[in-house]
Amino acid sequence: IYLKQSQTIQALYVAPNEATMGIGTSLLAMMESSAVSSGANKLKLKASINAVDFYHTMGFHKIKNTVQVLSDGRFMSAVLMEKQLH
Repeated sequence: IYLKQSQTIQALYVAPNEATMGIGTSLLAMMESSAVSSGANKLKLKASINAVDFYHTMGFHKIKNTVQVLSDGRFMSAVLMEKQLH
């Protein structure tokens, strides 16, 4: 889910059994294209710890460690990341 006003990717998940099939890369590319089309100059997201390497490979850099509040109220360690768009 891409939130246009905040230039933030709120959610991007791929089922574990579908990982390494290019699905996440394709979804992220579509979100980036949509962001560029709407005039965004950067994208931000909170990456789960196990997704940091994926986003780093896709051009995002770490801003800081943070937490993500889950829908059931629990907290999950996360990393705030950002990518400049061209």
